[in-house]
Amino acid sequence: MSSIEGPNIEIPEEPCPMISFPAMSNPLPNPSPDPGQKSKWKFRSGETGTRLGDLGEEQSLNSAKWERYSDDNCDRIEQMYSQWRNGGYDPNNAKNLITAGRFSYKIIFGADGVHAQENTQTNQKRRIVREETSAQRTAELEKRPPSWVNCEIPDGDFKKFDVPITSQEGKDALKNGRFYDTMTGKQVVKIERIQNPHLWIFYAQRKARLLLSARNAGGYNEQWLWHGSKAIDDICQQGVDFRLANSGRMWGNGSYFAKNASYSDDYAATTNDGKSFFLCRVALGTIKSLPSDSNLKKPPSGSDSVQGNTNGSDVFIVYELHASYPEYLITYR
Repeated sequence: MSSIEGPNIEIPEEPCPMISFPAMSNPLPNPSPDPGQKSKWKFRSGETGTRLGDLGEEQSLNSAKWERYSDDNCDRIEQMYSQWRNGGYDPNNAKNLITAGRFSYKIIFGADGVHAQENTQTNQKRRIVREETSAQRTAELEKRPPSWVNCEIPDGDFKKFDVPITSQEGKDALKNGRFYDTMTGKQVVKIERIQNPHLWIFYAQRKARLLLSARNAGGYNEQWLWHGSKAIDDICQQGVDFRLANSGRMWGNGSYFAKNASYSDDYAATTNDGKSFFLCRVALGTIKSLPSDSNLKKPPSGSDSVQGNTNGSDVFIVYELHASYPEYLITYR
């Protein structure tokens, strides 16, 4: 994470009540944003000489050290944020300053998600964060990846699209999955992107649920992991479903994903072109490392997934449906 260093700046004089996370009333957030709900912004306070890079997310995002801006300043910052996302924001424009008490502040947005305010008189900086509504978060997560081909796909169905191995997307997929780290001597012959809008929305909603959990501090811990299966079309259409797995597995009845491609190679499907397995996005949330326990039916209290190690690879187990999305089908020999 990028860091911005500097001593603490003066606290704005207007009242700044704290933000709290909304209570979870529905197991799946409403995917339709409520236009009457507004994002709130808050700033870091109470510590002198804090470096942004040292702010541990677990402690900082839910800490009592965060205070909310006034409603007027929240609205101003939200307008600037919208301009920044559309490429039309200039932080050095005097019209984009906000005022609190006797001080004016420049708002600086970062592509890595680290935003800050800067006191125009002292040049001291302090981190700021955006608190979105659950509906806004879900709507943002439901946006389809920019790499997807824009086409009509019947509800509940999927399409596979060839991704050139030498394209940037193809290179990124193999790099993200660390394919060649453990698949020495293997050659990738085909990469296919799985586009299933219905399944993508379910996965987005799962990530939104993780975001609402205070223990995850505003993150869902998405990782690129491997999954081997003979049921290729079933997974493309319905996702990885632990209910169809064999019982008595090492960490109970969950969906298993591996860090090492070589581990999933043992479970890959044999095709006309070689062998095929999935490179998946997996939202792990808070992970608990455990020894093997075939009686597990859910992660321990206070966690969202389980991590173990077997056959030389870290494996991750999730116990809820739609906690993963099969992004790519990789064929190799």
